[in-house]
Amino acid sequence: KALTLPNTSLHLPALAGADPKELREAFAVLAHTAVIRELTVHPPGIDAESWEILEGLAGSIAVSAENMDPRAPAFQSLHEMAVLLETYHSVHMTFDVCHWIEAGGRLDAPEVKDFLDEFKPRISKLHVSVPQSAHQMYDNFAQVHHCLVAQSSQSLSFPAVCAVGAAVPWVIEGYVPFEGYPVLLEEIALLQRCRSSV
Repeated sequence: KALTLPNTSLHLPALAGADPKELREAFAVLAHTAVIRELTVHPPGIDAESWEILEGLAGSIAVSAENMDPRAPAFQSLHEMAVLLETYHSVHMTFDVCHWIEAGGRLDAPEVKDFLDEFKPRISKLHVSVPQSAHQMYDNFAQVHHCLVAQSSQSLSFPAVCAVGAAVPWVIEGYVPFEGYPVLLEEIALLQRCRSSV
């Protein structure tokens, strides 16, 4: 039943090095089923030929590139994402706010506002992922806030992000152990306040 939802998205984090012929065949099957509406990809390592294949899906399946966390070799900066979006005009972006924060950014920074002002129509969704710093701390997860909650305690003033978030889905991404659910509820409350502030 879930696969009949209108915004069904498939997360493909490991396309780097994929065989172009196999990509074409796999995407043809996906397009034919009309079940998947969007592919979310991690840009590092995807070559030009594969991007052209992804662009060729326009009209049947949307493609959204996600900004990366500090573990990735590239595409952490908004400049890199802007170059990607300017090069491939049918590709959209998934803005992972926790990846951005972990890479040293602030959601209230002028560069975020400038980027979102220019590319707002190309933002397909916002991700709020479990931060890398929490990956090895699941036994003490209740003490570890998500990046967004931690940064909002310093400042809840990131209207440019909230304006985008009022128009696209927010995806809370990652594993949250049972004892971490108070943090998750706090995060949901923050996102609701963010949406209602617009």
